Amino acid sequence: MALKITTAIGTDKGITSEAYVRIGSYNLQKAGSATLGVEIYQSESDSDSFMNTAKNSQIGDLIVVSLNSEVEDEEGKKSIVTDLSPAIGVDIFTFGYAKLKTKLVGLFGEENVIDC
Repeated sequence: MALKITTAIGTDKGITSEAYVRIGSYNLQKAGSATLGVEIYQSESDSDSFMNTAKNSQIGDLIVVSLNSEVEDEEGKKSIVTDLSPAIGVDIFTFGYAKLKTKLVGLFGEENVIDC
């Protein structure tokens, strides 16, 4: 599973219009967050080796997703509760790629982000 960015973006390894972006790691915290480690490559063929990873300041290295929500009790008192249900019972990569794709579409436009 990965996403390809088909518009020109700058990386620390140069400009590419075929950036290959995938989730390399994830960490679910009981305290209410999911941290997704993002790997960027100049192209899909570069993804054969972790040594080929590139950096892009817009995309960054991590996506942190809050799994907390505010609830109100019967008396109107508000509190923050952890809700891991969006990440439980689903493939973590399905959950993660939806978040990654949302970020990439926001940065580069839907027409420039392709599922691989």
